[in-house]
Amino acid sequence: MTPRNGKARIADALAHDVRETISYLRGARLPQERWDALAPALERLGAALATGDVAAVIAARDELVHLGPSRRAPMASEGGSAATAPGPRPIPEHVNKLIHGIWSDLTGAAPSDADPGGAEPTA
Repeated sequence: MTPRNGKARIADALAHDVRETISYLRGARLPQERWDALAPALERLGAALATGDVAAVIAARDELVHLGPSRRAPMASEGGSAATAPGPRPIPEHVNKLIHGIWSDLTGAAPSDADPGGAEPTA
């Protein structure tokens, strides 16, 4: 929550957690209804990160965990009937912008230098 570059910040541990949570959306395949629900949750997360609103960041992160892909391997009996697809064009771009913004806040790096392949910050 310390301001850096004139922007409100959330705690580093929460920033890392949020970054990990949304990174699962990269390359995910979900039913369209889930993508439709994820888009406004990503907007809420972006707004909360911009203002440093910790409670709103946590709520958005929790919503994304619920709506996003499972972090465990599906069981054979969970085959599912809904067709899945990668995220529609604006979602992966928004996820990347959020990840780069979080990386920039954590490391102090310029957004263009941010997140080299998902590596953890060293600063």
